[in-house]
Amino acid sequence: MKNPFNPEIHSSLSTLYQEDGKLELAQLERRFFQLCSQPRSQRKFPPLSLEQGLVNFVPAAWGKALLDGEEELLLPRFNYPLKKGKHRVEFVQPNGEYQVKEFEVGEKPITMILK
Repeated sequence: MKNPFNPEIHSSLSTLYQEDGKLELAQLERRFFQLCSQPRSQRKFPPLSLEQGLVNFVPAAWGKALLDGEEELLLPRFNYPLKKGKHRVEFVQPNGEYQVKEFEVGEKPITMILK
């Protein structure tokens, strides 16, 4: 079936079901024929604007990080949703050095290399 919304298909199916004695199915196909024959709405919708962006956190070694001083993350973490705006991530390097990085989340996904 190329296009299930093509009215001709439902008209033909209705006839076939009628000839086969399947009256309920014939009636259902006639209803679909009526629905598909009506003009469709031409409404246009504005592009979807999300309040979040995506962040990939790639550490030098697997471990944990503290996001915005509140949320503990296990790393690495990919496609992590965050509100748009400024954020900070705190993490410990494999050599024990404590580091803080600030970053900004926008429309496009970003990747934070934590090293």
